Amino acid sequence: MSLCLDLHKFRNFLLAAALVVLGVLVKNGSEQYGVTHTLGAMALGSVLFVAGWAWLSQQTRCYIGIGLIVVSVMVMMVAKYKNNNVMPSWAKWMAIGFGVGWLLLADKVGRAHKLGLIPKYLAFAAAIMVLLSMLGFLPWQRKHGVVDGPGMVLFGGAWILMAMAHSTTNSVVMV
Repeated sequence: MSLCLDLHKFRNFLLAAALVVLGVLVKNGSEQYGVTHTLGAMALGSVLFVAGWAWLSQQTRCYIGIGLIVVSVMVMMVAKYKNNNVMPSWAKWMAIGFGVGWLLLADKVGRAHKLGLIPKYLAFAAAIMVLLSMLGFLPWQRKHGVVDGPGMVLFGGAWILMAMAHSTTNSVVMV
């Protein structure tokens, strides 16, 4: 059996993922460049992020995206406290919830097609890349003032893998 990509699903998933990535870029960029006082950039980043997740939730027919929106709001709250150098005790639970949410999303996307291990491997590789990016590289980059480091590249690449896992089919789809 040969596996192919449903180009319609792939394109729609990537467009929604692009909103999420763009939201993170705008939000993180405004933080890194020190323009957090500009409410417009932070609000735009948050709106793009939430809109992307809402679109993905609708496409994947799952509520994990809504859970990740809630977690992302919590992460934004943690970031607010972090800027004041006061980290609440519940902050570590938000990171754990974020990680579990991504692993659940990978499991949902990887098992959706029953096409063997390739979609599962792609989905879990994407989840691991996101966790490395968001919980490893990006915090280090923020701490050391690195704006354009490997964290966002890893994050964007993860979304491409997740889109491939979501769009895998066993027949050729003409678009």
